[in-house]
Amino acid sequence: MGIVEEKASAAPTRVTIKSGVAVKVNAPRPTTTRTVSVKTISMKEITKPQSGDGKISSEEGKTPSIVHTPPETASRVGDRVILKMVDTKFDNANENDALSALSLCLELADRIRASDFSPDVELRRLTASIRAHVMALLNEESAIVSAKAAEVAGAIHDETSMPILANLLESPSALVREKAYDALKEISGKTFPPSAKKWQEYIKSEGSTSME
Repeated sequence: MGIVEEKASAAPTRVTIKSGVAVKVNAPRPTTTRTVSVKTISMKEITKPQSGDGKISSEEGKTPSIVHTPPETASRVGDRVILKMVDTKFDNANENDALSALSLCLELADRIRASDFSPDVELRRLTASIRAHVMALLNEESAIVSAKAAEVAGAIHDETSMPILANLLESPSALVREKAYDALKEISGKTFPPSAKKWQEYIKSEGSTSME
């Protein structure tokens, strides 16, 4: 740290003219001393980059790359997550979870039907698994679960469940018979009377036709 002393120089001689007489006046100002601190900075420090000097490094200055996921792909990913959750819920062996899973299937009926024709292999696998769970619950001892499963079978247009639905038209439970009949009409588009025999004949004839 260097010390520089600054001294004020004496004021110049002034001449005052009064009444035609020149009077020479010497009025020097008092000398004052002021101390100034001077910091010596080397060239190395001048060229050294300072932190927080507003400069952006090459890494910081890069624009982050944005990955755009096609809407169709994002939708399929979402469907896989949801259907996987429903499929897992069916695995719990209790009535409440079964009813909860069936209720979710009713809400997701459109997605389940659409997934049957999806190019996504995992979606088709999940859909097939859900349909198998629903079909198994049609024969559940609980009339509430059986009726709910029949309702879902109709909503997802599960043709493979039609033989069981036809048998349920003879169930001792009025609720099960009603839901089974509604499901048969929704799947087939037919309006036969609620006769197990009549529906079984129709299903048999349709099966024979499809095999020809």
